[in-house]
Amino acid sequence: MDTNAPVRETVYGPMALPDDPTDLIRRFLESYGEWGYLEALIVSQLARPGARVVDVGAFIGTFGLGVAALGASQVVAVEPSAEPFRLLEQNFRSNCSVPY
Repeated sequence: MDTNAPVRETVYGPMALPDDPTDLIRRFLESYGEWGYLEALIVSQLARPGARVVDVGAFIGTFGLGVAALGASQVVAVEPSAEPFRLLEQNFRSNCSVPY
């Protein structure tokens, strides 16, 4: 994992976070250890077992990691911005339990 990015333990595992301490998702992860976990839970309940889930605008990967942990067989995560994509890639490499 990139040693320059702040890392916090979350429900998804240790996650690299954005450098900006005012970023809303970073603040939620630091305070509560999750971001969007209920949404991942809802999608996991509605999807067929072993579904492939697409996360467009994945940012640093919380939704994709959540659905992977809750039963998705594959996650396709799309993030067009360079810095969040770098963190997304690190977080998936460290924490994703399914092909991505």
